[in-house]
Amino acid sequence: MGMGWALREEMIYEEGTGYFNDGYSKYMMFTNGDMPEIDTILLESNDPIGPYNAKGLGEAGMVPTTPAILSAVEDAIGIRFEEFPLTPERVLTAINEARKNGANI
Repeated sequence: MGMGWALREEMIYEEGTGYFNDGYSKYMMFTNGDMPEIDTILLESNDPIGPYNAKGLGEAGMVPTTPAILSAVEDAIGIRFEEFPLTPERVLTAINEARKNGANI
């Protein structure tokens, strides 16, 4: 989910007609074929607060993903993005603007 937020998923609103991508056929989500291989490491622990001493996991790994991707792009090209997803068009536009302003990218 974090990769989707950072790189693809965006609700596009068109004035007068509503949302352009109001269904799965137009909403750009990652599919299994788009995802990198992910190694999962399970660590056993006993959490006295959780039910049956369980710890939650699911969305906790999603929280740092989008900022990590945005920071990696900033480290690579020197441009900090405040809006996402980082579509190729947005990145290229930012690079071209930086070059117009004298940046050596």
